[in-house]
Amino acid sequence: MSKIFFMTCIAVIIIFFSGCCCLTTYPNDSLHFDYEYNITTNYEDDEMLTNQIIFCEEGTLSGYCSLVNVSYLCLNGTLIYSPIDCGCPKGKALSKDKLNCIEKYQHTEEGRLYWYNLRGEEDYITIETSPELKDYLVSLPRTYICINDVCPTDEEITLSFIDEEESVGRLNEIVKKIENKTDDKDDQIRIAVSFVQSIPYDYELLENEDYQALRYPYEVIYDNKGVCGEKSKLLAYIIRELGYGVVLFEYGPENHMSVGIKCPKKYGYKGMEYCFIESTLPSIITDSSGEYEGAGKLWSEPIIIYVSDGYSFESVSEEYYDVEEWKRINEIGNASGGFLTQEDYEKWQSLVQKYRMNIVD
Repeated sequence: MSKIFFMTCIAVIIIFFSGCCCLTTYPNDSLHFDYEYNITTNYEDDEMLTNQIIFCEEGTLSGYCSLVNVSYLCLNGTLIYSPIDCGCPKGKALSKDKLNCIEKYQHTEEGRLYWYNLRGEEDYITIETSPELKDYLVSLPRTYICINDVCPTDEEITLSFIDEEESVGRLNEIVKKIENKTDDKDDQIRIAVSFVQSIPYDYELLENEDYQALRYPYEVIYDNKGVCGEKSKLLAYIIRELGYGVVLFEYGPENHMSVGIKCPKKYGYKGMEYCFIESTLPSIITDSSGEYEGAGKLWSEPIIIYVSDGYSFESVSEEYYDVEEWKRINEIGNASGGFLTQEDYEKWQSLVQKYRMNIVD
């Protein structure tokens, strides 16, 4: 996801005193440190001084931390790894010897298996979970502050959960594991969707009349359960990091949330350029006709919460036409009291197997 950096004027103060030049800079992440260079040449004009300014290949001025390569310092035209000066990426911290960036929450529990399905073939991802990170997330407040009666928008609140910075490293490990399963980008999306759908629904939380979707995405992984809003935020994060455009659909009257992935408009939800994805249980992408826990059927116009732009899920026609066939067969079954021809029954079984759908008698 692209980030916007607001850059004010960079102050460079050069003081000549006793043949010494003190260069004060304000590098990446508001770090502040001084470099001293001995000057042996008397510069006669500013042009000669300008000719001495050195940049690294990616555009960073010598003596500054790179905005492109986090933790790297540009010195004399060369990028050097210097986390002590330039800090560490999100989700990582400086090691005790101050030489390297390490995972901020290093302690992990034994790897757990998280299952997914791709065209009827089941496989799993092994994830080592961090109790330290879980405890940190639990300690965070679930409230927000209104200033002069101006409160954060639904989008701002939702994105604050998705973008919780301490979780980034662990969540990106999961994204990488999904990417390692296949080189096909659209199949990576199919794996991600099935992976999140297969995480159990939190019925206990649903039965709490005062519940709100308050888990952070990593907590859904750690607890191995979640309700619609929690699981949808997790899936939106993964889809975004896989490089695709993604939104969230928030249904106020139904108290439900689902995911939209950028796709060709002819397959999109309600005429939009986003295809519907239900996160709570195994179902086919583009199928919004189900009845969902705590919500029933979806009937209201959703609020659209924009998460990111990116690739379009171009091969979604596979799911779209499977949904059309699924609806056709179920309509026949409902009209006939559950009787299908042998051909339609085999097609029905094939779709249940392909998407590992939970069928309730």
